[in-house]
Parts: sequence; C-alpha cells; structure tokens
Amino acid sequence: MKILIYIAVFCAMLSAIWAFFIEPNLLKIKNYKISCSELQGIKIVYASDFHIAPEHKKRLQKIIKEINNQNPDLVLLGGDYVKGHKAKSSMSIKDIAAELKKITSKHGIFGVMGNHDWYVDGAEIIAALKDNNIKFCKMKIFQ
Repeated sequence: MKILIYIAVFCAMLSAIWAFFIEPNLLKIKNYKISCSELQGIKIVYASDFHIAPEHKKRLQKIIKEINNQNPDLVLLGGDYVKGHKAKSSMSIKDIAAELKKITSKHGIFGVMGNHDWYVDGAEIIAALKDNNIKFCKMKIFQ
C-alpha cells in the first residue's frame, strides 16, 4: 500500500513539472495546406493561447521571432494574451501588445479575444491591441 502512495505522489510531481515548467515553453509549428482557390498562394500564421506571465518576455519574443520566420502574408491572433484570471498574474497588456506589434505581415495582424482576456480586462486589452496596429475582430458569425 505504501508503494502505491509513493507512485501516486511521484506521478503527481511529474504532472506538475510538465504542466508548469515544460508544456508552457513548448512552441508547436504545424503547416497545413488549405484547398481554397481564393486563398491560394497566401501564407497565414495563426497563433493563440500565449498566457504571458510577467517573467515570460523572452518566451513572447521567441514566439514573435518564429511567426516572423514564417514570412506570413496574414497573421491571426486567437486570444488568451494574458495569463490567469487577474492582471497581476500577467505581463502588462500594454507590454504584450507592444511586443506583438513587432510581428511583420504583408496584410496585417488581426486578433480576437480569448476567455482569459475577458477575465482580466477585455476593454483594456482591445484598446492596447488597437493602439499597436493590431486590427481587432468583433465576435460575429459569418455565413
């Protein structure tokens, strides 16, 4: 019985290490070919779920560098720029937006909000993105 407790504690520790130290620093780049004649020849980069904590400036800069390395025609940002549910657990949205402004794209950068963004301060995040030349898409359904 004691061995099962040790195994459970060990597994919990491994899960915590993965969840807090390894997975947040992984950057996954996937390439997809879209078969849509209207988009032929256009390279779109989609990035989301940044969850930038105050100490993650270098990680954000790495993400931006990788986006720029793709030489995109269009960049779409899927939200969750901030970390957690309170402003103090995240890097300032003004600093995040100023870094995101460094993304280069032929046809612009477009963003939407994620749920964490609304927890912190949706209006401030929208304003910071707009102030840094990131076009903001309102929630609408297109058919």
